[in-house]
Amino acid sequence: MRTDSKVQREKAKQAVLAELKRRSEDRHPRNQTLLVRFARCTQLQQTVLILSRAVEAERRAPSATPLAPPPGWLPPLA
Repeated sequence: MRTDSKVQREKAKQAVLAELKRRSEDRHPRNQTLLVRFARCTQLQQTVLILSRAVEAERRAPSATPLAPPPGWLPPLA
């Protein structure tokens, strides 16, 4: 029984140390710059791409008639 508990404690210790190492890797100053975080995050890159395309489309058609929102999306005007 004693060896089982030692083995379990050692496994738990190794798991905690591995998690601490994984978390500490992102705390390095070179990984904290905005540009590095942007380069790693594909979801952020996709968001920026969609937003930039929307801004570009708005710039090309400033006089276009805006679409009316679907019924029920806006509160009633008083």
